[in-house]
Amino acid sequence: MSIGSFSYRVVRNLESRLQGTAAGKLGVAGYRVIRNLRVRSRRRRLTREYGRSALPLIRFGALFGSEPFRLSHYTFAPWSTSPIEHALIQGLARRLKPCHFLEIGSLRGELLANLNGLVESSISLSLAKEDMVKRGYPKAVVDTNLLYENEVKNLSVIYADSREYDFSKLPPPPRNLVFIDGDHAYEIVRHDTRNVLNFCARESVIVWHDYSLGDHMTVNWPVFAGILDGLPSTAWNRLYHVNNTACAVLLPESWSVRVHEDPFRPETTFSISISENPKGSCETSTVPSGAGGSESVVF
Repeated sequence: MSIGSFSYRVVRNLESRLQGTAAGKLGVAGYRVIRNLRVRSRRRRLTREYGRSALPLIRFGALFGSEPFRLSHYTFAPWSTSPIEHALIQGLARRLKPCHFLEIGSLRGELLANLNGLVESSISLSLAKEDMVKRGYPKAVVDTNLLYENEVKNLSVIYADSREYDFSKLPPPPRNLVFIDGDHAYEIVRHDTRNVLNFCARESVIVWHDYSLGDHMTVNWPVFAGILDGLPSTAWNRLYHVNNTACAVLLPESWSVRVHEDPFRPETTFSISISENPKGSCETSTVPSGAGGSESVVF
């Protein structure tokens, strides 16, 4: 275990024990300043080694074409991945078929439910409610943890901290699609990246959420640094940022991509409609459009 990883665990433990106290807030704030300085140092080093300050931006449509997407479980609640990010995971699952999915950090389980019929099996590696309470998560977040678990087909739930879980114990078969959306601190992104890389199928895709901030342009450096340091440098040429999303992806060498130069230039046209589904969540779908190479997407 590295010194950085050890110190991170110590601070997380203290943070949970001193949650809400003045000493806890002051200590954690001080450590975060130090950690941000470390991230800046890594940023300078990695920018030199990687040769650029951000991932190449690639077109969403070039990966999947105009096939429609449909989301049956979407709440628009805080911390949700966006509808088009759900569509990204659906599209990847289709291309990898048969697909065996692993999600680190499932929150309400919306993404898992939206993969019904597209994957052969799913694994959720998520904190148990008791652990979330200890770490000071809001009560509503705890109460709705894996809200849709019973509506997900062929799902195995592993209640564990990804820092402590032995990934060699993941149920077979090897995962060929992984979505990393747990703790976004540099140390944990690096740790999760190294672990899933060791236990993925030979041809697989890894997706990291929050590689960029909400504007889809500003790089979230704790996550990006964790990705680069978690992967061998020989894999860096397969890393991309998918347009219209906050997601970084590691794609198989055999997949072709199409660069998108500027996110302010729309890649395509979408049409959106929203309706409430009978179970109380929002129903989302995407539909291919018409002429001119544009796509119509209905959410």
